Amino acid sequence: MARQAERRAAVDDRGRYARIAGHIVPGRCRGGEVRCESGAVLTVFMDDETGSSFPWVVGEDHDRFIRTNDGWRFASRRWEQLFARPGA
Repeated sequence: MARQAERRAAVDDRGRYARIAGHIVPGRCRGGEVRCESGAVLTVFMDDETGSSFPWVVGEDHDRFIRTNDGWRFASRRWEQLFARPGA
């Protein structure tokens, strides 16, 4: 029942359900002891009224981190869209 409420809350203006189904992170930070870079591939799927899912947007996050006295912190994030369905 809670899952249905979540799905209804995520309906877009065309009656589709948005959900993130994949977020692939390599688990490594390339760089040095003070600064490093990493990335992730993100795939967003949409559910239609039948419950079928299809890729809607695919892209990459390009992250830069800096080490502070409090640990690693984001310095920047850049999104690069690789694929989008028409109308996305």
